Amino acid sequence: MKDMRYCLDKLEAAGRLSRVLTPVDAVHELSGLSAKLEGGKALLFEKVKGYDYPLTTGWWWSRENVAAIFDRPAADIPWLFADAVDSLRSAPVARVVVEDAPCREVCFPEPDLGRIPVPTHALLDGGPYFSNCVIIAKDPDTSVRNTSVHRLMVTGRDRLGLLMDAGRHLRDYYERAEARGEPLEISINNGVHPAYFVAATTPSSAAPIDVDELAVASYLLGEPARLCPGITVGVESVADAELVMEAEILPHVREPEGPFGEVSGYYATRADRWVVRIKHMSTRREPIISTLHPGKEVWNGQGLGIEANLFRTISRQVKGLKDVYMTHGGSHYH
Repeated sequence: MKDMRYCLDKLEAAGRLSRVLTPVDAVHELSGLSAKLEGGKALLFEKVKGYDYPLTTGWWWSRENVAAIFDRPAADIPWLFADAVDSLRSAPVARVVVEDAPCREVCFPEPDLGRIPVPTHALLDGGPYFSNCVIIAKDPDTSVRNTSVHRLMVTGRDRLGLLMDAGRHLRDYYERAEARGEPLEISINNGVHPAYFVAATTPSSAAPIDVDELAVASYLLGEPARLCPGITVGVESVADAELVMEAEILPHVREPEGPFGEVSGYYATRADRWVVRIKHMSTRREPIISTLHPGKEVWNGQGLGIEANLFRTISRQVKGLKDVYMTHGGSHYH
């Protein structure tokens, strides 16, 4: 299967994975080591103090890491991602729904985020944060699927604080559901193939609100993206994810979220934001949790998809353009 474990094998075979055998603390130490090693090989922390599950990070902080996963030269990756986004208009590949999903191998009796090694990154962060989970939701009026990434702060055994920026499709879905006094059902997927991350970060200019971005993942996988039906929600999950949380964003509820040390190098302030209640949790057997370290991983994760699109747009008007590079100094904020 083209899942996260397949990718770890690819990274290791290419000499792009380092295994950290020394036990590390999920509060600050794990992120501190990641900051020190940022830009090199991807990391697999095999022992996180107080937890049974290992954790991996650093896949995106080196273009060579991404290239190893997708079997392409690093210079070709922006073009690959641009072609995947273009496939939304030209020949989108539909996803498939399967019943026998690895992400359902172990179902928790009740949700318990205390069992998951979620890092506390920066010194002033408000708590542990999921930083790269792929969230799937459905339009409350049309049932069109949306895939996106948002930061999630752990606030309880079954509770998360959520940031939804204005203009994002997930917030549009939520505001329409909230106007009816209804929660918005979602699935939160951790430990997935990077193809799903690329799909989830496709800009809205390329994927309007009536377009299912999962076709981008299908293009990059070379086969239909695999989903599985929800158990407690009417939204599918990524079938091969390491961890799946079925949840709902509560209507008319706001609780403090933040601060969070953002990729810009500044803290996002603490404020009353949206609240997620987890209804069901499941994992693969011996799951491997994934996190994205704020920094180069975000610059590359966003910038790689922008470069080829910028090149194509600018070169239509400016002849002789040779290349476009999104620097870590600005990336998608340029």
